[in-house]
Formats: sequence, C-alpha cells, structure tokens
Amino acid sequence: MEPAFIGLDQTTGILQHQMAQQFYHGTALSTYSNNIAQLFCNGKALDVAEAERLANADPGTDPLTLSPLQAVLARAQTKTQDEYLMDAGDGAFMVTTALNEWMTSLLPNMVLQRVKH
Repeated sequence: MEPAFIGLDQTTGILQHQMAQQFYHGTALSTYSNNIAQLFCNGKALDVAEAERLANADPGTDPLTLSPLQAVLARAQTKTQDEYLMDAGDGAFMVTTALNEWMTSLLPNMVLQRVKH
C-alpha cells in the first residue's frame, strides 16, 4: 500500500517527501508533516547526543582526533530536515515511518466518521 501513497518510482526520502506534500491535503498533510517533524527532532537529538558523547569521551590530548570529533558534533547540530530526508538511510525511513503512523492514526478515524454518517 505504501507505493500508492508515495509514488512507485520515488526511491529516495526527499522525493517521497515531496510527492507526499504535493498530493496530501488537509488533515492528512498536517498529520504527515507533524510526523516528519517529530522524526527529524528525534533523529537530530540522537545524532547530537552521540556526537557529544564521542567528543567528551576523547581525552583531548591529540588535536588530530579532537578536531574531527568537533566537526562531527558541529555537523550534527546544523543538519537540516531536508538533509536528513536526502540521506540514503534516514530519508526513506522517515517517510515510511511517518506514513505508517499516518495510516494507523488517521485512516481508522476516517472510517469511523464515514460509518457515523
């Protein structure tokens, strides 16, 4: 069912995300966008925490080791939502997870609304 919602030939997270934004409307778009934003915040927090842990674990005596760790931390802190969506692993995972959350929360409510009418 997922290809029907994100497009059959959209294989990267950013393309899937753009397809979803183009065709979802109203509550569906709002729910999907909120899910993507929450996944981005969670992923970024984990990446920053891991980079801080690695930087703090280094004794700081070797500048050749500390400088790359600081660069990784700075990169984790400045990475944007679109950059996460462009990432080969993160992007497709974010869209798939957001879509699954959307289907499990929104679709049952829509079915119940139609039954009531």
